[in-house]
Amino acid sequence: MPITFGLGYDIKEEFVNEFMKTSKETLALMDTMQGHIKTYLYRDAFK
Repeated sequence: MPITFGLGYDIKEEFVNEFMKTSKETLALMDTMQGHIKTYLYRDAFK
């Protein structure tokens, strides 16, 4: 049974690139996990 959950973060401007890099690495790792279906990273278009 799939599980869906959300997390919200306010990232300081000077850390956005580091956060995005780390998030991409984490999502790539999650893709290798047995049973994992899909994970998305959304960004607020108005911030």
